[in-house]
Amino acid sequence: MGIDMARYDSHHPALTALGQLLIAALEAAGHELGDSTGPRMLTIKAAAEYLGIGTTKFRELEAAGEIPKRVAVVGQPRWDRRELDRYIDKARGAQRSKFSTKRRGA
Repeated sequence: MGIDMARYDSHHPALTALGQLLIAALEAAGHELGDSTGPRMLTIKAAAEYLGIGTTKFRELEAAGEIPKRVAVVGQPRWDRRELDRYIDKARGAQRSKFSTKRRGA
């Protein structure tokens, strides 16, 4: 999540432990609790970076209809970070079921 708990360790050990528990809970809960750290609507560069790919690959996925559609915000193309999160979750689910099917059938 980008929170540096090390800077709190020596000053407030009890708060550090509590902070670590809260961070773990937020991470376990997923993006819904911890998604307020940046803008919701992303440029193509930011959206591609968010997915960990380049803008060329992002455009290819968009042209293929594999990623969420862009939205015009004041005439500028933007992608909703929450929609990208759902895309990631869906892709993760597809990978899990693909691997679990292979294991069962092996």
